[in-house]
Amino acid sequence: MHRPEPNFNVAAQVIKQAEQNPDNDAIIFEGATRSYGEFASRVRKQARVLKASGVCVGDRVGFLGFNQPGFIETMFAAISLGAVFVPLNFRLTGEELAFIIGDAGIHTLIVDPELIPVLDDVRDRLPCRQLFSVTGDQAGFSCLEIAINDADPLSEIIHTSAHDTLLIMYTSGTTGLPKGAMLTHGNIVWNNVNANLAFGAKNTDVLLTAAPLFHIGGLNVMTISAFQMGSPLVLLRHFDPGAVLEAIAEHKVTHMFGAPAMFLFMSQHPAFSETDLSSVDILIVGAAPCPASLIALYGERGISFCQGYGLTETSPFASFLGPQKCLEKLGSAGLPPVHTDVRIVDANNQPLGPQERGEICIKGPNIMKGYWNRPDATASAIDELGWFHSG
Repeated sequence: MHRPEPNFNVAAQVIKQAEQNPDNDAIIFEGATRSYGEFASRVRKQARVLKASGVCVGDRVGFLGFNQPGFIETMFAAISLGAVFVPLNFRLTGEELAFIIGDAGIHTLIVDPELIPVLDDVRDRLPCRQLFSVTGDQAGFSCLEIAINDADPLSEIIHTSAHDTLLIMYTSGTTGLPKGAMLTHGNIVWNNVNANLAFGAKNTDVLLTAAPLFHIGGLNVMTISAFQMGSPLVLLRHFDPGAVLEAIAEHKVTHMFGAPAMFLFMSQHPAFSETDLSSVDILIVGAAPCPASLIALYGERGISFCQGYGLTETSPFASFLGPQKCLEKLGSAGLPPVHTDVRIVDANNQPLGPQERGEICIKGPNIMKGYWNRPDATASAIDELGWFHSG
């Protein structure tokens, strides 16, 4: 008996949350709250706009901008069409962005108005067929907000498999030019299954994102997971210690992801000692080990840390160190999540035992599909048994 493959399109999961709980808070940003019903309507309208612009299955849609609801709406609108979303680092120069936009072959590019000047000197070299400004009229750019307001919602959501690409996220390029890691719908779903099992996440949790959304930590530790679960997301345009503390107290935030430096800056803010942080359940920390002094400082406020380790190519989680082990195993990256395996190998790709130094290798449904247009780099990174070699 043939059983049809389920629709792994992450946008379909988000739309279903909106259908079941349309009045629940979806996103809180700069004093405004959108319900799941309102959020889904905007996603469907933007999907109509993108389709009218010629975006088809497999086309790449890029976003260059600071954290904002439009970033997330663009992603879900693009993938609902079966297109691939490419988040762009707003800290890059015009030349660096031109390389990535050209390498990805971005069909439609959406840009924050204040970042349009970054592209002035390279615009003629971009392959984009359609350029949108998030708001306002800009020379050569159509206004996305006007187009969304004028559009009818698009009801269709393309059926995708677990292996279809959802994102291309470009790495930092420390070993040469940036490479685009292709993350699939299945990668995103399974990463968040792993994370939710580790954190004991519930749809009544209130999640906060202040890390940049162009980074895998900002995008897929809290953000996408919130919409999959139907939780409210508190989104900040930029990280600001005082603004984060204020948002936690006002919206009763339960979970937040950040680097140790972010939590250190929050603890050094004058308002830290007087801010009500009683709602916080767990702070997920990544990018560097969390020092004992910081764990102890937050522990005095009844707040626990969960240390995570991972990479863009692993969507990102490869291991977790739960709050009960943070001090006991200080400096450890923890254990692999339920659906992922980790091993250490020597120069001959042979597994090593405890206390031996080697290369970290990760295997599981959260491992990227490969590097965009780089079969050579993909073959070097993922061996014939499916192990990703972190280098």
